[in-house]
Amino acid sequence: MKHKSTLKRGKRFRRHTRKKSAYGGMPTRLSASALPFTPAAAPMPEPVVDPRVASAVAIDCEMVGVGPKDLKGRTKSALAHVAIVDFDGNKIYNEYVIPEEAITNYRTTHSGITKNILENNNSKAKPFKDVKAEVHAILNGKVIVGHGLINDFEVLDYEPSPTTEVWDTTLIDEYMKEPEYPGARRKAKKLKELAAEIGNNIQKNVKNANGNPLKNENGNPLKEGHSPVEDARASMNLYRMSHSPPFPKAEYGNMAKNMHPIRYIYPKGYYPHSS
Repeated sequence: MKHKSTLKRGKRFRRHTRKKSAYGGMPTRLSASALPFTPAAAPMPEPVVDPRVASAVAIDCEMVGVGPKDLKGRTKSALAHVAIVDFDGNKIYNEYVIPEEAITNYRTTHSGITKNILENNNSKAKPFKDVKAEVHAILNGKVIVGHGLINDFEVLDYEPSPTTEVWDTTLIDEYMKEPEYPGARRKAKKLKELAAEIGNNIQKNVKNANGNPLKNENGNPLKEGHSPVEDARASMNLYRMSHSPPFPKAEYGNMAKNMHPIRYIYPKGYYPHSS
């Protein structure tokens, strides 16, 4: 006669013995073979069942410089282009923005923004206040995914509520660089690096007719302006991969103890507008 075990399985044990999702159990560490990805088609893995995970949206913003330069020659950032994609990578918002202050640096190399895009008569750029209201409405109640979201939230004048779940690749151990020396703080990788590890070539170098990279006056390769849609999709792919069993072990934040599988929450007081 068989006897049922009287041992109770703890939460940690249950977490790692769940039935595999439609992902098939992708690794927590990134690998090029884990997710085939072509920039043109941008395929996504099959959706997971958990509706909370699938409610996520990924956002990316491009900024221009406004106002006078500070003592270090820098200008204040203002929103000029914002894109949001859903869990499947579908574009649900993509708008150019007219800043409220005069633009003094278009930052075209990084932003892809030019004067013609925002100022010609045929431009469809929207006033900042309209975009702000529309984006806030989309983000509220969603799991928010991105890379360096603190910068996006600042130019959007958006402060997530205490219950908002935020998944930022710059704060997750699995996506950090190795410490430069024992005890050193780990630094976040660039989104371009993370995307390349899963075969997604974003923010590509500009090449000449012979296929050789063009360089700027400092000898650095010229790059295409960032595409917020492309970058948002790259962040969403990383999110989807990491939420396939087995799950990463790193956890922090009060909600991490009760909410599965969203665990990466900004610490209290992290936001610049928080009291």
